[in-house]
Amino acid sequence: MLTIRIEGVEKVVSDMEKIFAKSPEMAQLMLDRLATETAGTMRSNAPNRTGVLRESVNVSIPSTFVRVIEPLARYAAAVETGTHNYATLPNLTNIAEYFGTGDPMSRLTIAIALSIKEKGTPQRSYVMNTYEWLIGQIDREAFSFLNQVVQ
Repeated sequence: MLTIRIEGVEKVVSDMEKIFAKSPEMAQLMLDRLATETAGTMRSNAPNRTGVLRESVNVSIPSTFVRVIEPLARYAAAVETGTHNYATLPNLTNIAEYFGTGDPMSRLTIAIALSIKEKGTPQRSYVMNTYEWLIGQIDREAFSFLNQVVQ
């Protein structure tokens, strides 16, 4: 799965946690705001054929100072890296199982995955584009945060 984790090198994280300890609420607000902006950027960078891929972008918080932004659609990696008729399909044993899924989104996701497998798809680097955008944002946010903590 393609994932962007907002965290840093051990030493930097250790030093930042000392700074964050002075104002943990402000640090969490900064990370939450940056994660929300990053998810929005990833959604707008993602191709929008059906909207499923964009809607699947999720933000999770595995620990206090870590935010994870990732597309959860089953075919997200195939769109990011492109395919040559080898997309990974959901584990279905027969066509009855496909039509037995009551969830329309599951059926739509499976149909898209089948389409990708049959035709292949060009690379659409929406996650890498978001990552490159994020680097500049981290510099801006960190500078702003440190200015607020020092004051």
